[in-house]
Amino acid sequence: MGRVLVAAVYGVLCSAGVAQETKPFLPGTLIPSVVCTATPQQTYALYLPSTYSPNKRWPIIYAFDPGARGQVAVEAIRAAAEKTGYIVVASNNSRNGAEAVSREAAKAMWYDTEQRFSIDEPRRYLTGMSGGARMAAELAISCHGCVAGVISNAAGFPRGRSPSSALQFRYFAAYGNADFNFLEF
Repeated sequence: MGRVLVAAVYGVLCSAGVAQETKPFLPGTLIPSVVCTATPQQTYALYLPSTYSPNKRWPIIYAFDPGARGQVAVEAIRAAAEKTGYIVVASNNSRNGAEAVSREAAKAMWYDTEQRFSIDEPRRYLTGMSGGARMAAELAISCHGCVAGVISNAAGFPRGRSPSSALQFRYFAAYGNADFNFLEF
């Protein structure tokens, strides 16, 4: 009897977890943590515009915060994403000083969103703040034309790299004269 009860409780808990994971995401709502299906140790914050429907392709912005605060990054651009009809995702794992960790987070987030959402591939963008901006530029350089552009805030290209006419994406950088990365610009 005890084993049957344990099995029943385990079955209910497992089915509740599956139901939660397969439940559609509510458009127009910031979701602080989406677990990547293939790599459950990776999560990202998500915003789908209120008009989102899988019946059409949508542009997407992949964001990288220097402190792995995906929700903060998504919230910063949520209103613009709603107004212009963009999906926004931001890693909860990518952070300054951990390039291998950030690459894995980006790969997991990219794969997961490509599987779950209707993405307009020619309108994929990367953005980041500080080290997240460097990561966005590094990813864009290394993917050879898989993104349309990078929006960089408070940091430039990765160390040892510089802009050139051979870039296969548009690049926009914003920085302030009090920014400690000011001199590189």
